[in-house]
Amino acid sequence: MVYLMKTTILLPDDLYGSLKRRAAEKHVTVSSLIETAIRRTLEEEISPRPPFRLRKCAVSGSGLSPEFAGAEWGTLRGAIYEGRGE
Repeated sequence: MVYLMKTTILLPDDLYGSLKRRAAEKHVTVSSLIETAIRRTLEEEISPRPPFRLRKCAVSGSGLSPEFAGAEWGTLRGAIYEGRGE
């Protein structure tokens, strides 16, 4: 048997308006939309997503062009931004 608890929550008018529109779009009740959101939030707190890990994305190549081999950063930066005007 499912027991339901009736409660009152206070929401800003704009949030409630957005909530009503979303419920209408999804053809569900405001109560069910709130229930789903609360369940998802609680579930995320219990079992959070694993931290984001950037995948390795190496590129092959032969390195810098000969004219830039051993060059200082200022030289490289100058070539990168050449003609862009600073």
